[in-house]
Amino acid sequence: MSSGKPRSMARRWRLAVFWALPALVAVALHAQGSDRVITSVDFFGDVPSDRRQLGSRASELSGTIYSPYATRKAVEDLYATGLFSQVEAFATEDVGGVRLRFHLTAKTFVSSLSIIGNSALTTAVLLSEVTLKQGTEYAPNLLLRDVEALRAAYLRRGYFQTRIESGARVPGKTAEILYRINEGPLAVFGPLSIDGARAYREKDLIDAIGYREGAPYSAVDAEGYATRLRAYYRRGNYLAVDVDPPIATYDATSNRASVRITVRESRKVELQFDGNLAFSDDELRRRVQLESVNAFGFRKAAADLRTLYLREGYFQAQIDTPTVYETESTMTVTFPIQESERRYIDEVRIEGNGAFSSHALTSRMRTRSRGRWTWVPLLGRWSSRGIFDPLVLDADRNVLEVFYRSQGYRAVRTFGDARLEDSSRKLVVVVRVQEGPQWVVRAVGVQGNTAVRTSELLGRLTSRVGDPYDDEKVVADRVRIREHYSARGYPYADVPSPEFDPASGRLVYHVTEGRLVRIGAVSVRFLNENPKTRPYVILRELLVREGALYSAPKLAESRQRILRLGFFSTVQMTPSGFYEAREVVDIRIVVRERGAGSVNVSGGYSPSEGVRGTLEVVQRNLLGSGRRIGGKVRLGTLGSRYEATFVEPWTVWTRTRTTVRAFRDDLEEQDNTLTTGGLANLSRTVYRHNLMSLNYRYQRFSLTDPKEGSTVESVGVLPTLSGLGASFQRDTRDSLFDATRGWFHEASVEVSGGPLGGESQFLRATADMRYFARLGRTVWAAQTRFGYGSRLGSDREISSTERFRLGGSTSVRGYAERSLGKRDAYGNYRGDVLAFASTELRIPVYRVVGTALFADAGNVWQSLDDVSGDPIKMSAGVGLRVQTPIGPARVDVAFPFVQLRDDPKSTRVWVALGNAF
Repeated sequence: MSSGKPRSMARRWRLAVFWALPALVAVALHAQGSDRVITSVDFFGDVPSDRRQLGSRASELSGTIYSPYATRKAVEDLYATGLFSQVEAFATEDVGGVRLRFHLTAKTFVSSLSIIGNSALTTAVLLSEVTLKQGTEYAPNLLLRDVEALRAAYLRRGYFQTRIESGARVPGKTAEILYRINEGPLAVFGPLSIDGARAYREKDLIDAIGYREGAPYSAVDAEGYATRLRAYYRRGNYLAVDVDPPIATYDATSNRASVRITVRESRKVELQFDGNLAFSDDELRRRVQLESVNAFGFRKAAADLRTLYLREGYFQAQIDTPTVYETESTMTVTFPIQESERRYIDEVRIEGNGAFSSHALTSRMRTRSRGRWTWVPLLGRWSSRGIFDPLVLDADRNVLEVFYRSQGYRAVRTFGDARLEDSSRKLVVVVRVQEGPQWVVRAVGVQGNTAVRTSELLGRLTSRVGDPYDDEKVVADRVRIREHYSARGYPYADVPSPEFDPASGRLVYHVTEGRLVRIGAVSVRFLNENPKTRPYVILRELLVREGALYSAPKLAESRQRILRLGFFSTVQMTPSGFYEAREVVDIRIVVRERGAGSVNVSGGYSPSEGVRGTLEVVQRNLLGSGRRIGGKVRLGTLGSRYEATFVEPWTVWTRTRTTVRAFRDDLEEQDNTLTTGGLANLSRTVYRHNLMSLNYRYQRFSLTDPKEGSTVESVGVLPTLSGLGASFQRDTRDSLFDATRGWFHEASVEVSGGPLGGESQFLRATADMRYFARLGRTVWAAQTRFGYGSRLGSDREISSTERFRLGGSTSVRGYAERSLGKRDAYGNYRGDVLAFASTELRIPVYRVVGTALFADAGNVWQSLDDVSGDPIKMSAGVGLRVQTPIGPARVDVAFPFVQLRDDPKSTRVWVALGNAF
């Protein structure tokens, strides 16, 4: 009989050889490969035209010793470029060595994504649910997952019958995704059942949580009912109650979703407190809740109590471990409290600071000593309470560290606590600062740029020589460089994190420019089935053309121009080929039309026009051509206006806008003048903020009733007007109706009569300048306006409507509307010379309510010779501002400084919609 030991030894040897064989083979192959040279490196499959995108490791293997390890690292580098979904390496024998070939399979990127058929959920909401978005990598399994995500989004909102169809068109290496949605009806809540309720009747619980059978269903509302049920139990001191998530059962026949909520009740818990004098038991129960009935819940409740007392100034308050008394149905938990004396912060002290003063640092903190006016009812609101809050102190420390880092102190650290000093018994908050060395920029450079001059890039940077090193500035500079390159036709340019040498202070930005890109074919696609707009209306708004250099800013501005047309609800601009880093990128414009016609009814009040109402009918896209036609009727207590308008946005295939308007206007009823006529205007925007215009108008005037003091004896026709004018306007304000920053400049000149015809002969020039600036939350606004008119030697009177007027709610507010100056031949206060200035401080008070302080000065004169004999009229006042959905409403109270003629000086009150300027 043979022994088992030799058999066991043989088995061990076989196992050892089996496990060692792969390693021996690998060593042999490596030894064999160590003598072979890579003769060539080839790429096939989806190879980009710019080989620099393939990575240096793979491209530079030619001529090196073949190594499986180096080959594997080259494959990893190719994957790291983010361009390929699959990379395979093949090593084949070649004369004198090894031929290495890489097979590349490029990723497919989503070039466009459209959703049609949705109305209950907006496109933006649905896009937030999906993984595949424009620019992401496409995969069929991700598309299926996104369909389920969209269906789940509709289910959560009560659309149980929603059907979603998806499709993906994959031309080349881009995917165009389309979702067709049939939403179906919105379900309603059916009956609610609450399982496990013992302490309360089910009907009482349903009433308590406000469940409404028949209301529109949504999962959020169902979860809200469960949350209310849990809160109701907790208010009844069932603190350990457990409420399961609601379960909805949908019945397609009745389109109702029945809901079932399961409750697991617990013992009733009573919270008691011992030693509390500053707060009542009820207040402590409201502000500190026991979230779980165990040791962890007790510790958290005690910590919450400690924080509550600390935030109210009880710095040394102690909360001991609670005592628990249990019965079969209840549990009583009592927290012993030692409140101590209420203390306020006496001093905030900064230690370790050398670069900045203690005042400069404490002024940035919310932790402050108690203010001297805290006890005053109104002033106390603006004074520090002096309460120590550790959470606020932590936030203050973070603020200080951010400030230090922005000043180049990269290694700064802060520590803070509060303590009672033994000698003075003062409560002192101490913040200790470890500043560390300061990094200062001594030199700034750019490397890797060939297409753009270094000086041009340096001029765009915010990091300057002598400034502290600031991460925020560096990040902003990287974005600025990329944007500049993108505007110059290099959208693939990249600027990684720059190098900074703390010893020398040299900051270097490295630029990878990428290839020069041009615009290819430009196409338009409508999401509507029967679009009305002609494609050329969209294409002419583009600031780029086929063959032009790619410019991201111009494409973004082009999209805004299309949106500003006013008859598209969706505008998407998809650069096809961009995500494959192609040299020619096609632009696909996807739009969704909306109604271009509208009927608008509005109303308002103005001291110069009284109560008025307006009816306007507008078609902004006449016959799909982008032309605008409309009519307006404005009826008011001080006059009416009727007008018809036609706008051609492109004149003679240029961006020149032509506006033709015919009107009949007696809004100047205070002048007793009726005017009928027409106007033709040519205008063009130059360099975004500048508007140049040329206009011609013809008007006929008639006097309806001579005023007191008029030298015109009878009612009749006044001289006609035929005038040609030009104006230049530059507007950089951030808002047209409620500006907070920016400039507005306007200069205009108009000539009437002479060769132009008409019986009114005059020359008029005006200049208007306005400035808006922020001073903290306050806005400072200022305006100056000048005007000069000449009758060019004619003795014939011109209509009062064509002369300067001043005084009232939008000019010198201390005087009546149109009351400055002297009477003209028609009994109105007018002049041919105007000077006006106004300044205003607009101060926010609380939410939508604000106040204003203003001063106005101005006057009008018959001629320059009259200026010295009639001084400037001035007024000042205060106003109330209320922000409304249609603009700021204001009430201004103004007092005149100079008496006007025989009128007594009296305060004037103006109520109007919109700012004075």
